[in-house]
Amino acid sequence: MNGRALVSGLQRLLGGVVLAVSGGYMLIYLYRWEWNRAIISGLFFVSAEIALASSMILRRLRSLEQQPAARPKAAAAAYETLRRAEVERPNPFRWLTDATNAGTLPVLVPVLIGAGAVLSAIAYVVERIAEATAAPAFDRQVAQRLATMAPPPAGLLSGPVDPVPAVAANGARRRGASLIRLIVMLTTLAVLGWMGGNALVEGAQSRPDPAERPASTTIDLAIAYRRGQPPTTATADALWLACRATLRSLPVTAEVEAHGTEGAALVLRPGVGRHALRRLTGCLGDVRLDLVRADVIRTVSVAS
Repeated sequence: MNGRALVSGLQRLLGGVVLAVSGGYMLIYLYRWEWNRAIISGLFFVSAEIALASSMILRRLRSLEQQPAARPKAAAAAYETLRRAEVERPNPFRWLTDATNAGTLPVLVPVLIGAGAVLSAIAYVVERIAEATAAPAFDRQVAQRLATMAPPPAGLLSGPVDPVPAVAANGARRRGASLIRLIVMLTTLAVLGWMGGNALVEGAQSRPDPAERPASTTIDLAIAYRRGQPPTTATADALWLACRATLRSLPVTAEVEAHGTEGAALVLRPGVGRHALRRLTGCLGDVRLDLVRADVIRTVSVAS
């Protein structure tokens, strides 16, 4: 394997890894209701897909360009065939014949007759010059293309044909076993794909929670800052205001409790159900404030 093939293989491998990882993270972020991260992962997924498709197309075009030159004998034979082919040459002076003027008035104006004859003669000369110069070159190009499809000089068979060996007695049994394994593998993949897709749809859907709600729900946050140390409680309150819309019209109040300089807790009263909590925690981990990043550490719901 040469260096170019190795580099091309590594590029395709890297593109496949990026495609698989970005697609997997996009599904994970959709399940977690982290829409901004899902959009970024989707952009990486589409970019990797376009890069792989472009690489395949360019590799195919390059392989067509690098095809071996046509065999000289096949090209020469195709060229001779093209040169011997009959070419239909229309008569440029057909308008002067009696057959063309049958049933019509003859041309009586000598000026028109002379001008038409001169133009027809010029067109005849130009046509013959073009046929003598451009036609051979064009025929050579066509012959080169036709030679690539010609069979090998020795034919399709380079030697005597060996008899086809008799099929073993257990050949049908082996084919049946292979077919059964293929059916089982495809069925397993289909079932796993259906289960994974169903779980993703189930997790990403916005379903109402049961009417009975816990007394309180505590969400512990780890807040990181790039510059300075702004008040943690104010940052947690800003995060809550940014993500309050995920609970829609659900009646709930939130209290912010500071946990040192790098953490805070949101205490929701009354608490929220499983689906609402997933939407809220996904928004808290996904929303971006200026120079602030928040991560959900844990959630605790206390029953009434």
